[in-house]
Amino acid sequence: MAEELLGGMIFTWQDEWFKRTWNTMDYDNPDRRPFWSNAQTNEQQFGLLSFDRNKIRVDGNTEEWEDEPLYKGNKIKELYADHDERYFYLRMELDAESKGYPMILLDIIPNQGNHFINGRDLPGFSNGVDFIVNLNENESRIMVDDYYNLFNFQYGHQLEMIQPKPPLPAKNSGNFSRIEYVLSRELFIPSQNRKIDFKSYETGKLQAGNGNPEAKEYDSLADYTIAEDGIIEMRIPWLLLQAKDPSQKEFMADVYSEGLEGSVKIDQIYVGGLYFDEQHNLIDSVPEITNGNLEKMKEYKWEAWDMPLSEERLKQSYYLIKTLYGNYK
Repeated sequence: MAEELLGGMIFTWQDEWFKRTWNTMDYDNPDRRPFWSNAQTNEQQFGLLSFDRNKIRVDGNTEEWEDEPLYKGNKIKELYADHDERYFYLRMELDAESKGYPMILLDIIPNQGNHFINGRDLPGFSNGVDFIVNLNENESRIMVDDYYNLFNFQYGHQLEMIQPKPPLPAKNSGNFSRIEYVLSRELFIPSQNRKIDFKSYETGKLQAGNGNPEAKEYDSLADYTIAEDGIIEMRIPWLLLQAKDPSQKEFMADVYSEGLEGSVKIDQIYVGGLYFDEQHNLIDSVPEITNGNLEKMKEYKWEAWDMPLSEERLKQSYYLIKTLYGNYK
């Protein structure tokens, strides 16, 4: 900085699954970091060589899917789930003639979650829903039950850095909020007489694109893709669903009674889906609605692991570096 020069360096050869980042390190199990790939922790992905399998390529081509669908419905023709060491995957096949958007419901941990959505004229939910995935292209995002919002709990109530301080949430309030991570904490630098403000960003905002590394239009930041034939594929980072260690099915527990240190082992994730027309009217659901309530959602189960599967892939940055240094002989 003193010489007003700009330089660069290659940080590491390969991605390092065991690394941590300051703004997510309170949310995972520190003893199990090497056993899964945390897409929310950027410190792990500085390598030129990736080990992520990308089991589902998220490009609209469904040939990677092997399991039977969780549901077969009407306008929601099919709904699937899958996973690997990095992502929880979802696939919907919608009636291509219908115009509208879907919403996916996820029930993660027991004895918690909302049984309705506040402000929406919808049936009640037999499950307590912890997350909703809204795929309306104007506001594609994952939202979390207010009571399960780690950002508000940690920075609003524990550290009191959010101003004004958010109100204490109640269980089953019907309220869902955006998922945020802190970007910078408030800090005063005496030598510069300068204050850095508290800042955050919405990490639950979803980006459409092609997630297949072999595709010409590949976008490593893609969360979901919508094909012309009504097929939707999406991938959700495990930590975004508040998994502390998906390899052992360990998730964040009730933070207001157990704090960030608390965890709960689950057996499955319950999955459901809603489909709305362009006027936001509900036109289909899986499971079905009985007596004004969405029936109990079907479950996705997976086997715990201690030996993660991986697949080596040289990133685009490797070939850029190869070209650069190949010019110096």
